[in-house]
Amino acid sequence: MSSTDRALARNSGSRGSFTDGRRKHPWLTTAYGLAWGLCHGQVLLCFWALAERSGLGGLGVAALTYLLLSGYSFVYHQFFWDVQVSPPHNYAAWNLKKVLYCHTPNLLLGLVWLAVWGNFGLWLLLQTGCLLASAHHMRFPAWYDDYTAIAGETR
Repeated sequence: MSSTDRALARNSGSRGSFTDGRRKHPWLTTAYGLAWGLCHGQVLLCFWALAERSGLGGLGVAALTYLLLSGYSFVYHQFFWDVQVSPPHNYAAWNLKKVLYCHTPNLLLGLVWLAVWGNFGLWLLLQTGCLLASAHHMRFPAWYDDYTAIAGETR
């Protein structure tokens, strides 16, 4: 393992992400992650409800929801989340890999789950669990920390 790889591993929240040396705040991050997951999951369910109004069958609703969420997520992340809320955490070389191997499968599998079983409650719990884990891996800073950074910064 090279010295660069060791340095990245020390400063990493998870593969493809860095923590920038942010301190851990387990209780605060858990509260934040739960709120983030529940709120975000419900926003995604709103898109599902909009797609259901199309009159398409389950998989058609899933496909339409996927298209709607793809457009929404791009705009939301580019112009708000990544520049106003989220602490810096992305290695630029990993951005596409994270989208292809994490975000997209999570969304596709979740939408197929909804189309086949229609279990919104369990789906919401799973989404909440995913974002709770993400909040801990990214080490969201507390409002009282002296941590400062440029939002949306990548390495």
